[in-house]
Amino acid sequence: MADYLISTEADFDGVWAIIKLIEEDLPLLFRLRTDLRSVAGDPSMPLLFEIKWTYFLDAENIDQLPTPSQLDEMTAFEDAVVEALHGNRAALLVAVNTIEGERRWLWYCGDREKVERCMNTALNGNPSYPIRMEITEDPSWSFYMRWLEVVDAS
Repeated sequence: MADYLISTEADFDGVWAIIKLIEEDLPLLFRLRTDLRSVAGDPSMPLLFEIKWTYFLDAENIDQLPTPSQLDEMTAFEDAVVEALHGNRAALLVAVNTIEGERRWLWYCGDREKVERCMNTALNGNPSYPIRMEITEDPSWSFYMRWLEVVDAS
């Protein structure tokens, strides 16, 4: 399924696989934590929290990926959100993907209200970001497990 595995990186937040797929002739870049098998399905984190950032596509985005300035904004956003959600143990970031004008951060969490409070703290005083947020039930971590299979197959 994956065209190729670009790399695997370890940092203080865990082990990440960087994957590039081609879907309908468009590149999909995917970063997935691969060191969470032992916690997948944890009953204290049955919710999948998704943050979607839609970015403007223009002549600079010939590959449908963010421009350097868009990436800078997304990185600042991610840093603030990771600090707030991880630092307060509100959610666990498991994946980030980018395709066709949209970047998505995917987290598992257990307490909607705590996530909301942490997001408000993270975004307080920051610019207005073009994001949408959604929380859905995924107690078996099926989203994560499907993508882990892609990594294992590459």
